[in-house]
Amino acid sequence: MQPSAEVRDQRGLRLLALGAPSFSSAYAIADVQIILDGGGIRGLSELIILEEIMNRIKHLDKLNHVPRPCDYFDLIGGVSTGGLIALMLGRLQMPIGDAIQTYVQFTHQVFVSHKWFGGKEGMFKATQFEKSFQAIVKSALGDPGALMRDRGESGCKSFVSSLPAANMSLPVLFRTYEVSANQSDNCTIWEAARATSVVPQLFKPISIGVEGLKQQFLGASMGWNNPALQVLEEAESCFGSDCQVACLVSLGAGHPQTIAWQTSQWLSDSLVHMLKDISTNCENIAEQLEKRFKNISGVYFRLSVEQGMQPAALDDWQRLGEIKTHTSQYLAQVKISQIVDAVTQALSLCQPRITIGIINAPSVSVAKIEVSLEHISSPTPFFVGREDILAALDQCFSSSETSVGLKLQRRYVLYGLGGAGKTQIALKFVQQFSDRFSETHFIDASTVTSLDMFFRNLGEKRIGKDATAKDGLLWLAQKKEEWLLVLDNADDPDINLVEYFPKASHGNIIITTRNQTCCIHAPYNNTEIADISDDNAIKLLFDISNRPYDLTLGLAIVKELGNLALAIVQAGAYLLQDPGLELSDYLESYRRNRAKYLSRNTKQTVSDYTKPVYATWDMSFARLSVPAKQLLRICAFLHYSGITVSFFTDAFEWNKTHPTSSDTGFLKEVKVFFKYYIDNNGDWDEILFRETLVELGSYSLIHASQHNAYSIHSLVHAWAAEHETSDIQTNAFVCTSELLYCVCQLRFEQKNVKSMQMLVSHLQNVQSQTQSLNMDIALVFASIYRECIMLKEAENLQKQVIEYKQTTLGNDHPDTLLAMENLAITYHKQGQFTKAEQLRSYVVEAYMKIFGKDHLSTLSAIGHLAMTYWSQGQWSKAEELQSNVVIAQSSILGMEHPDTLSTLGNLASIYVNQGRWTEAEQLQLHILQIFNKIHGKDHSETLTIMSNLALTYKKQGRWTEAEQLESQVLEVRKRIFGEDHPDTLTIMNNLAATYQRQGQWPKAEQLQLQALQGMKKVLGEEHPETLTVMNNLALTYQKQGQWSQAEKLETYVLEVCRNIFGEDYPATLTACGNLGLTYQKLGNLTKAEELVTLVVKARKRILGENHPSTLLTMAGLASIYLDQGYWTEAEQLGSYVIEELTKLLGKDHPDILGVISNLASTYVKLDRWTEAGDLLLQVMEARKRILGEDHPDTLMVMGNLAVAYSNQGQWAKAAELESHVLEVRKKIYGENHPDVLVAMRNLAMTLRNLGQLTKAEQLELQAQKVEKAIPAEYLNNM
Repeated sequence: MQPSAEVRDQRGLRLLALGAPSFSSAYAIADVQIILDGGGIRGLSELIILEEIMNRIKHLDKLNHVPRPCDYFDLIGGVSTGGLIALMLGRLQMPIGDAIQTYVQFTHQVFVSHKWFGGKEGMFKATQFEKSFQAIVKSALGDPGALMRDRGESGCKSFVSSLPAANMSLPVLFRTYEVSANQSDNCTIWEAARATSVVPQLFKPISIGVEGLKQQFLGASMGWNNPALQVLEEAESCFGSDCQVACLVSLGAGHPQTIAWQTSQWLSDSLVHMLKDISTNCENIAEQLEKRFKNISGVYFRLSVEQGMQPAALDDWQRLGEIKTHTSQYLAQVKISQIVDAVTQALSLCQPRITIGIINAPSVSVAKIEVSLEHISSPTPFFVGREDILAALDQCFSSSETSVGLKLQRRYVLYGLGGAGKTQIALKFVQQFSDRFSETHFIDASTVTSLDMFFRNLGEKRIGKDATAKDGLLWLAQKKEEWLLVLDNADDPDINLVEYFPKASHGNIIITTRNQTCCIHAPYNNTEIADISDDNAIKLLFDISNRPYDLTLGLAIVKELGNLALAIVQAGAYLLQDPGLELSDYLESYRRNRAKYLSRNTKQTVSDYTKPVYATWDMSFARLSVPAKQLLRICAFLHYSGITVSFFTDAFEWNKTHPTSSDTGFLKEVKVFFKYYIDNNGDWDEILFRETLVELGSYSLIHASQHNAYSIHSLVHAWAAEHETSDIQTNAFVCTSELLYCVCQLRFEQKNVKSMQMLVSHLQNVQSQTQSLNMDIALVFASIYRECIMLKEAENLQKQVIEYKQTTLGNDHPDTLLAMENLAITYHKQGQFTKAEQLRSYVVEAYMKIFGKDHLSTLSAIGHLAMTYWSQGQWSKAEELQSNVVIAQSSILGMEHPDTLSTLGNLASIYVNQGRWTEAEQLQLHILQIFNKIHGKDHSETLTIMSNLALTYKKQGRWTEAEQLESQVLEVRKRIFGEDHPDTLTIMNNLAATYQRQGQWPKAEQLQLQALQGMKKVLGEEHPETLTVMNNLALTYQKQGQWSQAEKLETYVLEVCRNIFGEDYPATLTACGNLGLTYQKLGNLTKAEELVTLVVKARKRILGENHPSTLLTMAGLASIYLDQGYWTEAEQLGSYVIEELTKLLGKDHPDILGVISNLASTYVKLDRWTEAGDLLLQVMEARKRILGEDHPDTLMVMGNLAVAYSNQGQWAKAAELESHVLEVRKKIYGENHPDVLVAMRNLAMTLRNLGQLTKAEQLELQAQKVEKAIPAEYLNNM
């Protein structure tokens, strides 16, 4: 059951008496305490009173349901029957209605029958009691043997008390929470219930403890029936004397008559006499508390039915109806109803009222507490920096213009994290500028009580005895002088500070607070007190520690301390007290024991503030609502910055649409967290969530930053993860990892890389914890790493998952095989194709063994293996496997099933690599036709196959058709996904490449710049897709002769790839090769050779010497040798590449033809024109046959062959070829294109050699006109 929205806005601890939670001591903490007396079956009266309180809270706070007591009380304690109720309401977290019904059933079961010969063993069966209460525990928790302490914090703690039979001087407390001293055995819940309920002659004692060390226990009602004083003592012990109390509620089981306890048939006279004493003791304690709280109203409340309860014996379960009647009559009394209203108000507001130390002070009356009006502490003598803030205060409270003269009450707010130094700044200002003010008052503004006390005492000193706080405020308002009030530690968001501003148009007020919303009191005069600068932090550390100045170690220490003033002060004091401790040793020790250092109390301090760093935040934490606490715990396991609201909403949306994810208890904790923020329609309630953020911000525990994101100070981040019990930490860790799982799933499905990148720091922080990460969650984390190209991180995590799956499920379990496939994908992206092949081969074999060769899982695995072969250049193997998969899938699923079509698409890609473009085109057209029919023209799958078909057209030189297809895809993607979607930007880059190949370089550049800007925005500057666009843009710069820009861009790409992906990553090697070719064009052949040689060696090592990519890189190196004049080396290397590629790809593959053309160029350098011409003729004929006579690649080799003919004096042959090249290029590119200009000049030269001078001159004149129409940068490139 979730706490209501109204409940979550409560402030302070809620205690249900007989104990206190194990929080550190703190001021400004409101405790809500409730005491449940014993009283046998009359305990029903306590439940009915509590039911009335809860019903009134429902109406007051406008809730849709009656809240549970555990949602409004922070600690519930009881004895005897009150103890049973404490367990039901606190430990079992029962709604009040369920508790009443359970209590009635329980009393009937336990007291309906008795033993005929009870004697010393008691008149009622202890076994029946135990059986009945175990059933209650099982119904609530599922485990009848659940322990008192085996759960995380729920916002409510509880305990019961019992007496050891061997020594009944002091009770033992059985708690649901841990304490630092006098911890009792962690017994079962039912044992605690028995122990607190034992009354002699009713039930026999119970023995609790390990074998051999068992103790017998009786109920603590024997002399401790009203545990109120005990509760307060326990509270002070746990919280410290500064802990604030909001209200103390004591519920009794009915006032006794003077001599009215009646003997039942099973109670002896001696027992009745003892019960009289107990009752008297119970009411005497209540009377003591009434006296103790007589001078402060609205804190202590005692409710106990006055008349009609006395005749009810402890065991008389048949009189439960009478008990209800008398209790209802009691509650109907006007006076009592007013008290119940006051209780309801106190619980709802939960304002801190008075410290436990004051309540427990043995001889101090609340009314006699004095607040000093004269003495103001000095700031620490080690105060450093903050000159800018002091200057702002100086300006605000300028002496040149007074508040009286301005008729303006001047205020300034200093807000920020506890320990940042707000109070010290205020003290420093007062010290420096005290002469400006007629009088200065430094006021503890942490509670209403301390504020009221100050102004009351001010009134008494200035006006006279019996003055009130309002009198003090009025006196100050009427005093038209330059007084200064410093409202220090005004942290409580429930205190309306306006009520403590003197109602006057003069005066000066400084407010120090953790609550940023206090800035409303000075909207133009406020400063957040952040961390101190490095220089001042180091100075502060060495000033206090009295150590020799060491900049390096000093900076390292203050950075570890988050530049937080209080942490640095306490670190300096620690170093001062241990002069033998080296700074380096302290730093190392601090890193290992941070929580101990920051929680350590120091006897000697450099200021009045004595609390350790962590205690300052414990105070704030104790006052948070349950949802706010849980949100802070979650943030503690995320990275301390970049915590966005969308993180939580995305996780909720995914979880809502995947309701079956928690079938086995998976995602249980995150579902509990979501319940805090679900509205009545089951949707995310943004307002509730933002209210929680505001609550955390009101204590400066989180800070809002840009783009709807939040951050936490690094030390607060560490404290939030460390300050609670291991059970609570584990619960928060699990909840956080489940949240991340949900948001990762959604963003992975959306393929939004930028949003996935925003998760990386959070994933890494969760992984860095000591708790074990669920392996299903780890698998999803790895997928995010892979999408963000953090491939090593993905690989390491996936290996852990595989190892875990192999250990728990076995090598051949489907989940293990799935994990292996995920790792294979990562290997594939890393270019580790051999490792990917090994894994995928194993997976295929395992699936065949488990499911058979025609199972869909097997076929999918075979398809994946085929694509690995494809990446290795083993295209024949890849084709064979994919063809087999297509046949099987079409038989099982049909030819038009998406899986079959996907495999067909992969087969078409293999055909493209093999140069079998006609077959690839036919397959792609077939797939496109089916997708159009099934999905429609605008579906993503349809657009993808259109893009693939355009690529096939480009391979064939069919640029116009490719351009038309890509333009169509681009327009649809813009319309559906928007201009900045990654798929839109990818097709934009593809279209730019088409423009580039058509020689439309300005259009290509414009589109590439647009795509690059979008990729940077969506994917980030260092994503592989972004780097691909940069590479293509660099090529466009090359084509336009902008070599320096191309070199600059390619150098950047190479550096990024090396830094992020490593030297051997495929993209790194591609970038290295591209830059090498640019250096070749620039004539820097030494650098070119160096880079391309590196790529050759890496690809030999990774892919093998005969992989197509290795051989093509070797061909590039041969081209560099050619330019260097190493013609023999160029010829040898080129010949080797041609021979090996022919074996792999066949003699007519386009890649081989390119290498043959390069070898022909080598023969030209060697003046072996005949051999060059033969090779070029071979290439030309092959390209005519494969690409067509008018393909740009065919025209290029045709032009080169013409040059060879010219050098052999075969002018006519040369002229025929050049005429054809010129005519076709004009048709493709138009008149004013650089390639047309080259063809004109070559043909003009050939015509001159043929003696056709007139034609040559005419062509030369045309060439001059074309040259003038082409931009200069393009001519430079020629």
